[in-house]
Amino acid sequence: MYKSEKFHIVLMDLMMPLLNGYDASREIREYEIQNNLTKTPIIALSADITSSEIGKLSKYGINDYLSKPFESDDLYFKISKLISSSKNQ
Repeated sequence: MYKSEKFHIVLMDLMMPLLNGYDASREIREYEIQNNLTKTPIIALSADITSSEIGKLSKYGINDYLSKPFESDDLYFKISKLISSSKNQ
């Protein structure tokens, strides 16, 4: 789906059945590099994220995360921050 159109941000569930969010994020980053595209901000979403998992998010090209359940204001803040910083690059 990412390859079919341009997104301003990706909300990535880390625990998906066929391809986990870590590997999906890595594939997005590889696709962006191969096609000389600007990096789309990625926010990871997970109900159970540990400090060790938080530490490896950037290794997969994930910019930020939210633990589920989260408040809509928290999501708005993260999106605003990442979109704003991506426009400044």
